[in-house]
Amino acid sequence: MPEGGQMDRRRMSYFLALLGILILLAILLFAQGTARRRAGITLPDVDQLLEPDLSAPGEERLDLVEIRPDTVQQAVASMDRAAAYTMTVQVETLWSEGSGTAELTAYVRSGLTRVDTLQLDGSVRRTLTDGDTAYVWYDSDEHYATAAAISPDRTLRIPTYEDVVELDPADILAADYQRLKDVYCIYAEANEGDGYTARYWVDTDSGLLVAAQRLYQGEPIYQMTVQSMNIVPPDASFFVLPDGTDLLAAIEEEP
Repeated sequence: MPEGGQMDRRRMSYFLALLGILILLAILLFAQGTARRRAGITLPDVDQLLEPDLSAPGEERLDLVEIRPDTVQQAVASMDRAAAYTMTVQVETLWSEGSGTAELTAYVRSGLTRVDTLQLDGSVRRTLTDGDTAYVWYDSDEHYATAAAISPDRTLRIPTYEDVVELDPADILAADYQRLKDVYCIYAEANEGDGYTARYWVDTDSGLLVAAQRLYQGEPIYQMTVQSMNIVPPDASFFVLPDGTDLLAAIEEEP
């Protein structure tokens, strides 16, 4: 292929990657500001997964602190997320004219986060961030674009549940233990003001958010549910850029 054609393809790859970042930011802002959902959309599946009966044997619950609106902030503050894991989430955004669903997989290790996002055309956008810089490319493209990093949670399109700790205690509407399928969770519900409410389900074992909802005037406009989770360090190959740069090796080889 002529050199000019290669340059054009490279520019197009950079353009598409940057466009993907802009679309992601637009979706995040849209989810923050969406005021209504389409009539007729049923409540999110997360409600169907709830099993509020926590009748576990007493010896299994001896270490559980009672969770109430006045104790949940202390409980959340004492939790630590797993340091390394792989997690696939399904994110649904609902608005007045319809809804959209995305599937994303996060690979987290040694402070690096890679998020693979399945696109409508079947391609996969890969975003790898070290906290300062985001590297973005598609499928097995040999080139990548860079941008200022947003937080790993925002890259994964999930809320940061630790924000519960910073809330005015008066804004915490409910808190207790709940079970999503076979996962025991700390549940917290908080008033965000202007008609918005946030719900969080945090796995008591891994410290990871496994489900979340955002509602406007009692109606859901956003939901996230974890489809699979593996609390082991992801393979090092997930943290290598298309040009061969190994971001993980640079971190883990430091004294």
